[in-house]
Amino acid sequence: DQPFALGHPPEVQVVEWHIDEGESRLDAEHDGYDRLLPPVRVRRNVRYVRDTRGWTLTDELKGKGIHTAVWHWQSASEMAICASSAEVDKSAISLTTPTALIRVAIESTVLGWSHGIDKGIVAASYGVKRSADCLVLSVEFEGRCSLSLTVRPRS
Repeated sequence: DQPFALGHPPEVQVVEWHIDEGESRLDAEHDGYDRLLPPVRVRRNVRYVRDTRGWTLTDELKGKGIHTAVWHWQSASEMAICASSAEVDKSAISLTTPTALIRVAIESTVLGWSHGIDKGIVAASYGVKRSADCLVLSVEFEGRCSLSLTVRPRS
């Protein structure tokens, strides 16, 4: 019995890597969920824009049938996350921390979604655990799901 053994190591492919004076962008995909029936392909795009100091992370999931995807975004232990608004009709939520504004938006038609802020634990250093807020987002989709997380500093 090997509880952490993978049937096959996931293959990662870098689709695009771009850096210039205005932005940096990485676009990659992996087949780590090919073991699901039916399989799901995951593509992630990470973008940093220098003049706004903003980050955007976009995940696109594709697979036949109905799937549920769950994301967990952990904050630093000293950083509380507060939901400032939830636009249920637009499948979006806005959050604030003492230093950042965060917006999570589902950019595709989904069957349903929910979100919450849970308490988690982070390891500040070896053997040191601290409580931290964790945004949990669950999305039920059929065929395709696209989700973006944008983070920018508070003015």
